[in-house]
Amino acid sequence: MMRRYSLFVLFFLLWGVSLASGLMWGGFNPWFLVGSLGLLLSYASLQHVLTLRKMKADVLVSTHQTIAGEGVEVHVAVKQTGVLLPVPWLTIRDVWSDNQGRDVYRCTRLVFPGLSRTIDYRYSIMNIDRGIYGQHRIELVSGDLFGMLKSIRTINSPPELQIIALPRPVHSL
Repeated sequence: MMRRYSLFVLFFLLWGVSLASGLMWGGFNPWFLVGSLGLLLSYASLQHVLTLRKMKADVLVSTHQTIAGEGVEVHVAVKQTGVLLPVPWLTIRDVWSDNQGRDVYRCTRLVFPGLSRTIDYRYSIMNIDRGIYGQHRIELVSGDLFGMLKSIRTINSPPELQIIALPRPVHSL
């Protein structure tokens, strides 16, 4: 946890040292550092607090029941409905788990949405194994442009979103 905030704390300490130096000795350089680091820290804080707050995700699958060994097409749409703050980068991790909670299938996308409010993409789960895949979640990871703070949000899908892979019929072997 602390490792995630270490760069932010380092810049905050540098800002505090620059402020103390500016108050004690004055001059242009410490006040320039106070101003520029203050803007940088406020941008990182706003980005961390406001970016992933009101994100919604919709997942559609081509079929809810398939035969083991076949593929399933998945369509993911992520929408930002909150504050219009540009998102410099966003990692979308789509995870399917089996009934025991083990992560079985995973699709990760790195996108650079900027001011775009909607991100759509499709992927296929090929050669699906037999079983019930009903625990689905989308993990969103974003951060500021300089990598000081990272925001993580997990969106769980409703329980009715599941894929059932039935065994292959004997006559088709």
